[in-house]
Amino acid sequence: MRLTLLFLALSTMLSAGPSILSGYYHPKSEPRGLYIVNFNYYGAEYQYRVYCPTRQVRNISNGRWGKSRRASTEDRRYFGGDRVLRSALSEVCR
Repeated sequence: MRLTLLFLALSTMLSAGPSILSGYYHPKSEPRGLYIVNFNYYGAEYQYRVYCPTRQVRNISNGRWGKSRRASTEDRRYFGGDRVLRSALSEVCR
């Protein structure tokens, strides 16, 4: 079972192409399950707030707060369907 989950996680990360999760952390003042993730996608730096229980994400790059959306919706809308945020969620929300 663990081997299957590891394989699924790795294949999800690889399918996102050049997306690299450069780091994540949990702000102490925020609810449990909320993380800030940073990654590079095709040379652009992104920062998102991700909330694991609901799989909601919010773009906070450049100091602007975007709308809260499901990770799958955000991937389709901004990353051409690549599993960028979904792979970040699978890595962070274990």
